[in-house]
Amino acid sequence: MSGSRFLEVSPPRLPGWVARYVAARPGAVRAVVTSTGFDLVGDDGSLASLGLLEAGGWDADVPEAAVEGASQVAPEPLAARLADEAGRSRTLLVCLVRRGGWSVGVVRDGRVLTGKTGRRYVQGTTAAGGWSQQRFARRRGGQTDKLADDASSALTRMMAQAPGATGVVVGGDRRLAESVLAGTPAHALPVLGPIEVGEPRRADLDAAAARVLSVRVTVHDAP
Repeated sequence: MSGSRFLEVSPPRLPGWVARYVAARPGAVRAVVTSTGFDLVGDDGSLASLGLLEAGGWDADVPEAAVEGASQVAPEPLAARLADEAGRSRTLLVCLVRRGGWSVGVVRDGRVLTGKTGRRYVQGTTAAGGWSQQRFARRRGGQTDKLADDASSALTRMMAQAPGATGVVVGGDRRLAESVLAGTPAHALPVLGPIEVGEPRRADLDAAAARVLSVRVTVHDAP
């Protein structure tokens, strides 16, 4: 049965996952290099796209024959190299925010170095109780601004404690995350993601520290 699914594979598990995926296909599978990873294209019409959340240096690290768009590259060596790149040690910021809550932090090697989570009520999208639309919009806008200010202040303090971040991973409400970053030195860093999260809590920040290392895989089964 055809279909699509998304998963995140940790670097240590990636070579084994690729080997099992290739072995399970009824026909040949070729690897096609992309700017963030590579595709596994099966003769049966299946496709698995593997990519990094952060594409730093991938093109420079692949074998000479594996130029972008090449189709005669063995999947196994590419999987090992992609796993090495995904697990490369670097410091990243994480900004998870939705209306009503936020969680920001500095992460490295799959763990949170420093983090903070806060909650703030923001009204829904429609006015209630007979309020004028203008009054409702002003109040809601003020609540949203305060939420973004709180998260921005926390993130700025953390950046001073843990310098050297090379990017910022955003999750939740992308527009709100951009408002948070605009008030910090992080606005000049590359933005990675977004990653999907619910209402941000500290557990989501801890999970994000590991998730940023994972290779993002989208599998499209054969028709």
